[in-house]
Amino acid sequence: DINSRAEYNVLSGELNLSRPDKGRLTATYSYFVGTYENRSDNTSYEFADHVITGHIYPVEWRKVTVDFGGTWYRSKRDQDMEKMSGDFGLAYMLMPTLQIEGRYRVFNFDNFLVSNEYYTANIFEFRLIKDVQF
Repeated sequence: DINSRAEYNVLSGELNLSRPDKGRLTATYSYFVGTYENRSDNTSYEFADHVITGHIYPVEWRKVTVDFGGTWYRSKRDQDMEKMSGDFGLAYMLMPTLQIEGRYRVFNFDNFLVSNEYYTANIFEFRLIKDVQF
């Protein structure tokens, strides 16, 4: 037990569009409203959060796949913060069971209640992926 508790209600919707000749699009929206309590350090607050995500997956072209998307998060009431993230991926199929992938991710965070509480992160990932079947 970490001595904390969150109670909330959520309203959420999701959209998935797919066409075999074009690719796929996913999008979601969620609204959370509730309370958070941490009894170990007497912290509690109310929150109302909006979260929007989206991702696009075009069809593969000459053994190359790309995808890109992002998330936006905004918290209100006792909290006043915003987070955004985005990513872009590129993969190339070297052989039927082997591919190489590169991905770039960016994260931004701002706490509007504290003037110097913000950060940005840029992450680059490279992978060699091997499919193994038993």
